[in-house]
Parts: sequence; C-alpha cells; structure tokens
Amino acid sequence: VGTIGGSINTTYGNFDLTDATGTVYVYGLTATELGYGAKNDKSYASLGLAEGDKIKIRGYRGSFGDKIEVMYAWFIEKVDGGTDPQPSGVKAVSIADFNAAPESDSQVYELVGTIGGSINTTYGNFDLTDATGTVYVYGLTATELGYGAKNDKSYASLGLAEGDKIKIRGYRGSFGDKIEVMYAWFIEKVSGGGGDTPSGNGSGTLADPYTALGAIDAVKDLTWTSNTVYDKTDKVYVKGKISRIANNGTYVGGGTFGNASYWISADGTEKDEFQIFRSLYFNGEKYTEGTDIQVGDEVIVYGSLMNYKGNTPETVANENWLYSLNGKTDGSGSGGGGETPGGSSISISTNADAQTWAAETDGTYGAGFGTTDQGLKLGYYKHTGTTNAVVPNANHVRIYKNSVLSIASAEGKKIKKIVIGCAPNNGTTSYCFDMAGLEGGASATCDKTALTVTWTGSASKVVLHANNGQVRMEKLTVEFE
Repeated sequence: VGTIGGSINTTYGNFDLTDATGTVYVYGLTATELGYGAKNDKSYASLGLAEGDKIKIRGYRGSFGDKIEVMYAWFIEKVDGGTDPQPSGVKAVSIADFNAAPESDSQVYELVGTIGGSINTTYGNFDLTDATGTVYVYGLTATELGYGAKNDKSYASLGLAEGDKIKIRGYRGSFGDKIEVMYAWFIEKVSGGGGDTPSGNGSGTLADPYTALGAIDAVKDLTWTSNTVYDKTDKVYVKGKISRIANNGTYVGGGTFGNASYWISADGTEKDEFQIFRSLYFNGEKYTEGTDIQVGDEVIVYGSLMNYKGNTPETVANENWLYSLNGKTDGSGSGGGGETPGGSSISISTNADAQTWAAETDGTYGAGFGTTDQGLKLGYYKHTGTTNAVVPNANHVRIYKNSVLSIASAEGKKIKKIVIGCAPNNGTTSYCFDMAGLEGGASATCDKTALTVTWTGSASKVVLHANNGQVRMEKLTVEFE
C-alpha cells in the first residue's frame, strides 16, 4: 500500500510508490493479474488513477541494476485517502432493480453476484445471481472497453470460476425478451467469492495454477490433426509433484537434448497424472548437468498445453519451462523465496496475435515490420535479402534469408542474453540457423535439436543477420544485466 508519485508512465503504469517507510519503483501496473512474465496489456489508464492516489497493489520483487522494482504488478483497490475512481453517475443496484431499470447505452450500473449457469469462458457470458434474482451477463472483459466496443476475449485472464462472487459494471440491454448486462467489465472479487483461494482444479494463473486434473480438463476439447496442425492453449501455469521421469529417471538417461519429460500429479503418485513433455529449465534455458529433477519434487511449469493425438494431454514440446522448483524460482539453490523473481527477464510469444506489428522502414536495414512489447522494440527488415518482409502469421515471425532481426531495449537497458525459439522443421526444412551479429557484437548460435538461437553479450540494441537461412521466430526471451 502506498501513494503514487514520481514520473508516471500512464501507458504501462510505471511510477514511484511511497509509504511511511520508503519508496519503490513500480515497473508496470495492470488492472488485473496477468501473471509473472506476461505481456503488459496497457490497462493502467482504465483505472483512472492519478498522482497522490493511495492504492493497494500486488506484484513481484525484481530489480534493474541496483534499482529495486515491483514487477508484473496488478491493481487491487484504492484505500483510505484516495478518491473514488468510479465514473460519475454509476448506480450500484441489486439484480432485481437492474432488471426493472430501462435500457440505456449511457447509464452504467454496478452489480454484485455469483457466477453460474452455462459459462462461455472465451467471451465471458454467464448468469449472475444475488439474493434478489438472476441476470444474464452477455460478455465480461477484464477492463472497461466502452459501450459498443468489440469484446477482447480477456475474460479467461481473470481466472474466474463458477461460484465466484464478483463486482462488475455494465449497461442494461436485452435480446428478445431476455434482459442482459451488456459491455460489462470486471471490478473485483468480493467477500464470499473465493478471493485468493485457489479453485478445486485451478484456473491456470500463477495465483491459482492448474492441478494435473485441471490441465487435463483444459485440453480435453482441443483438436489434433498432425504434428504441425493442432490446437493449443495460451501459456498457463500448472502445479504438481513429479510422479515419474522419462529416460530411466533422469532427463540425461536417454541422451539429453536440454529438455526434460516427466509426469506430475497432485500427490506425487501415478494416479491422475499429467505429462510435462520436453520442458525447458528456468527462463526457457536448457537443462544442463547439475540441474536434474527428482521424483517427489514440487514444480510449477509455465507454457502451452495440447491434447496430443486427441488422447494424450501434455505440454507443447519446447514451449514450456520450469517456473518454480520446490518453491525456488531462479535455479540457484540459494533461497529464491517462492514468488520472488531471480532477475530481470522477459519472455514473449512472437506472432500476429501476441503483438500489433506495423509496417515501417529502418534507415539502415530497409522495409519491414516493427512493434514494441513490454519495453522491447522489435523489428525485422529486408536488408540484403531477395524476399520482402511479410506480416507475422498466427504462429511466428519470418526473418527471411539475408534479412535482419533487431531487438532493443526501449529504455536503454543492457541486454545480456537473447534466446529465440524457432518453429519446428517442415519435413527436412529447418528454420533455425546461426545468425551473424551486425550490431551488439557477437553472433548468435543455433541449436537445431532444442530449436533455439542464442546470443550473449552486453548491448542495449542487438541486430542479427539471417545470413545462413530463414529463421522463423515463435518465442523470444531477453535477459537484462
């Protein structure tokens, strides 16, 4: 709990937070919990906060150089001394009073009730019930988007479940004879709604990770056509105890490829297991000697899930990694403290859905596309290639042969390591190659087994040249000094 001050970035929610004991820098505040390492959704402005407001937040302790930071933080509430952020004219009513009210595209109502009925977890459609009655919520988003706005499918990020008691705001509308809350947005969980208590099988967030059974249920309806055509979830958290490990009890047993395959369950037995398939180590790094896992270890894994061949729930190979091992999140073996991050790093998916990429021309490298995501300025350009850069597709970014990839800190932070996760081979065609360093010093080295391209050095901007072949980038992890 503290008071907002200092230089305030109203896009990402960066500011100083001060209480009677001192001041700390908040590096990104969002309206709802997104999870450690998640992309900032730029929802800070929707909170209506200002300098001098006293607020309660939650987040993770990190640092940049010698500067301590609250990282991946999310808003809880204003507290005593803060002005009420709700828009003027909001009416807090019972569901019975809401149902009796006239339709309006300007009057905002505030409702408190319990989630039930048939729940659409993509758009946030469900029944909301209080002691006075029930109403249908036709779309709930994480933040206010405005009357008539397109639903951004952010409901799943809220981690809500049947039986949760929540406070929402929205407009009174109808479809036929059915009264509806329309263009609604989430405010908070309230007493009796579960608070921070995890639901039975989890919701996939860091605060409420899936259990093994929860992960199995999450993928049961996903389709699988081939090894390259299949449905997968967004990245989620899964928690359990290791019950079995492939390759004779150690990832090294079958010849290590830098990843580990094992099974988890709620209690470490072989009942109700979920497979963690080809999982990477902390921060998406490869397993090495000395980082073995053991049966009985409690782990939290972060990544995408799939239903292999329609009958084998598991993580997507090399698109998941260890977040926590027996309560430690940095792999150092020296404390770690559960939810305290070991350092400053960013891991993101790179595709048309993960970012908004705009056509642009670089003065040195020519035409291409660029974006900014979580303080990273990313771009890829034609350079000396023979093929024009194309907009990313739903799975990856294509850096054609002799094109370049530019990665820079928008704030001038020094980068010490970059790991590019490459798309799987298409038959015998590989999309993972060594890349020459044009800016930032060293070249980047490809591991065709792990499907990664790794650069190490010290620079605030790195430009890599795809001089050996086309690189298809699905994921990017950047570590800062």
